[in-house]
Amino acid sequence: NYTGASGKLGKDIKILDYGHGRGRTVASLHRMGYSAYGLESYMIPNYNGLSYFENILDNPQHYLRLLDDNGVSDFTDSNFD
Repeated sequence: NYTGASGKLGKDIKILDYGHGRGRTVASLHRMGYSAYGLESYMIPNYNGLSYFENILDNPQHYLRLLDDNGVSDFTDSNFD
């Protein structure tokens, strides 16, 4: 079991999949009960991931995000364990 600095265990941690592609790992983690998010630098995999996620989760844009043109995410530094 992973224990973050916050002392959280197992499914209480927030996971970031950097380079999520179609988001299959994020989807699998959600099905297992984890709070998982994806971040992608390329538009086409992100778009494909959003299409894939529409059938799995409400509001896929909340879970799968694209880096901006400067390579910056809108996630905060403290968002993940």
